[in-house]
Amino acid sequence: MLKNKKGFTLIEILVVVAIVGLLAVLAVVALNSARKTARDTERVGSMKQVQVEMERVFSENNSYELSGCTTSGVAVSSCAAPLSNYLPGISSIKDPVASKTCLVENGVCVDKAPCDYTVAVDPSNSDYKFCFYTEGEIGNLTQGMHYISPLGIQ
Repeated sequence: MLKNKKGFTLIEILVVVAIVGLLAVLAVVALNSARKTARDTERVGSMKQVQVEMERVFSENNSYELSGCTTSGVAVSSCAAPLSNYLPGISSIKDPVASKTCLVENGVCVDKAPCDYTVAVDPSNSDYKFCFYTEGEIGNLTQGMHYISPLGIQ
């Protein structure tokens, strides 16, 4: 007499486990991509905010030199008055993941990985250049090093 067994076979259980595992991997990949995009959005937003305030410094002083960002190679968050007066939270404007400043060589930031927002060129009467790194594409920016200057984001 044959008994009718109830339950799942080993093959059925393995197929379900494989499908659940695949879905978990896809969810992790999507989440990491979303996090990277969120960090890049924060980077661009922070640098646009700094750019707006640098233009305010220029409109009131007819020079970027008086911004309080006096040395290339230092973090933008260390800029002093008057920029810190226009942007009181400047000391907290930092890259979401990087803590070291970008390496600057002859006015060019040369890092190939995320680094803190850095003064690339000492502000002068008519120019300044701050650099930041994006991990992926955002808007018309590709992955890599970018700058803000009087010309905008490049």
